[in-house]
Formats: sequence, structure tokens, C-alpha cells
Amino acid sequence: MADRVIIVGANRRGEQIPIGELKQMCGRAGRGHERGSCHADIVVEECDAEYVRDNMGSKAQLNVQSRLCDSSLLAFHLVPEICKGNVTDIAGAEQWHSRSFHSLCGGKVKWDKVIKALHSVDAVKLVDGKMEATPIGEIAAAYYFHPADVKAWKDNFSVVFDLGLENDDVAIAWALGSVEFNRRSGDFGNRREVMEECRDRLPAGLEMMTGCLVTTTLWWHVFGGPPVGKMKNQAIELREDLGRIHRVLIELDKRLAKWDMMDFFDELLFRSRRSISAELSDLFKIPGMTKGKAVALHEMGITTPDELQRAKTTMDLDEVLGEGCEIS
Repeated sequence: MADRVIIVGANRRGEQIPIGELKQMCGRAGRGHERGSCHADIVVEECDAEYVRDNMGSKAQLNVQSRLCDSSLLAFHLVPEICKGNVTDIAGAEQWHSRSFHSLCGGKVKWDKVIKALHSVDAVKLVDGKMEATPIGEIAAAYYFHPADVKAWKDNFSVVFDLGLENDDVAIAWALGSVEFNRRSGDFGNRREVMEECRDRLPAGLEMMTGCLVTTTLWWHVFGGPPVGKMKNQAIELREDLGRIHRVLIELDKRLAKWDMMDFFDELLFRSRRSISAELSDLFKIPGMTKGKAVALHEMGITTPDELQRAKTTMDLDEVLGEGCEIS
């Protein structure tokens, strides 16, 4: 590890970072080797200086608590144990929990509530009185997502496909963003209007879930939607998540939903990497196509390789296409 750590800022998304987290960051200096004194510098804005100066020496912020007091988080961690067969009933769940820090701290669990939550998202089933993981539970455990989100993706995309909305990017953003746990939050700053635009473009038959508008708007940006200002980093995080989500959707298609849309999901992954909207996607089947060329062609009313082929017989497109595009 480094002999010196520099922490820039004590504020995250408009809230002061807990002192305990700052101390943990400082503790990374010198961790893993013995080289005498190591140093940590914290550079903060003037408005946070007093907060950091007065609290860094305090021991009150060093209390360590278990997060397993949250039943939904506990359910998330229990699913892999059910998948492996280590937990098949409440007695097994209690034995597994007894080894946790939460139990050491005296934490109690309402197991009926936890098991009911897993049943409600089709993550587990009872077989001869024993709990077994369902495909949703197995997929969630394999790709490290909460089973509630895996079920939501299954249900959401089923609605989108049933309504024939697979070529509507806001509908796809809704399907990905209308989940309980894999959400993002924050302030769009001077780009707040993009959220209302996203809401206004939501197709009939789809309803925006409470707390999901921010995430849905960010997903829209991932697929070529409007700029999202200072929320761009959160959109990048979602785009990076799509690799795992893509595999979840492929597994759901093969094992449960039978949508026969695996090529569609592959295309979604490709489009996310270059922020390509659905209306431009057909043009990217042309070797050598770039986003700039695709946008220019679309503005000319050309949206498919066949349309481009016909247009070349009547229009001079050399200036638009330049070199690299191969039209057979």
C-alpha cells in the first residue's frame, strides 16, 4: 500500500461523509507493510473544515454496526446459502446467522418475515417442507443481485415485449430502472428538465414506479438519451452494471421467460457501450459506421442499410460517409 494517502473532499452528493469513513480512508496509508510513519492528508472545502477538524480525533464515530438488521439485505445474503443447500429451513437459517457479526451484537431476526419476502419475489419454494432456490434465486445469487430486482426485470421486460415497445428506448430504460434495489439517486443540477422529459415520453401502458425516475432517466442516457449533467458518472456506473444485467436477462430468457430475445439483449449491450439510440441501431449493421455518420444519415431520413443503398443511387453521400463504410 502507499505511504501517503490524499483525500480530496469530505462531501458526497450534498452530504458530509461520515467521519468513520474518512478515518478508514486514512487508514489505508501504510496498510500491509511496516515502514514507520505514514501520512494522510485531507483536503476539504472551507465549509467542511470545522466538521473534519473537530471530529477526526473523536472516538464517538468509531462504532461499528452490522447492516444485517435490514431484513431485505439479510434476505439477499441468505439466498446463496439456500442455493448451496446450506440452509433449507428456519433452523438452518438461525445456525447460519449465529456465526454473523449481527448475531454477536445481539441482533434478532424475524425469520418469517425474511422467508416471506423471498417467497414474494419467487426466489425460493418449499419442496417436502424444505426451502429450495428457484431459478430466480439461483440467477440472483450467481450474478450478485437482489432477487427482487431479478424478478422485476423479468416482469418488466415481459410487459415491454407484450406491448411491442422493444424499440422504444424510454420503455427499455423503464424496464431496467423500475427496480427496488439497483437504483441511483442524486441531483441533475441544471439538467433537471431531462427527468420530466423522460416521464413525458414514457409510453402508454407503463407506470413510473415511485423512486425510480432518476434511475430510469439515467438508463435512457445510457441508450443515447439526453445529457444528464453532473449525474453522468452515475450513468456510467449503470452502463458498467449492464454486463451483469445482460447475463441475468439471457438466463431469464433461457430458463424462465422464453422471450427468444437473446439477440435483442446482445444488441442492447452493444448499444450501451456507444450510447446508440434504437433509431440509429440498424445503421450500425454497416461495417465502418460511426455515430457521427449515423446521426447525419438519420437527419437525412436514412435509417436502414437498404435505405442507404437506395439513397446512394440518387444522392452523393461521399461527404457524409467518408472512408470506412462498406455498403454491399
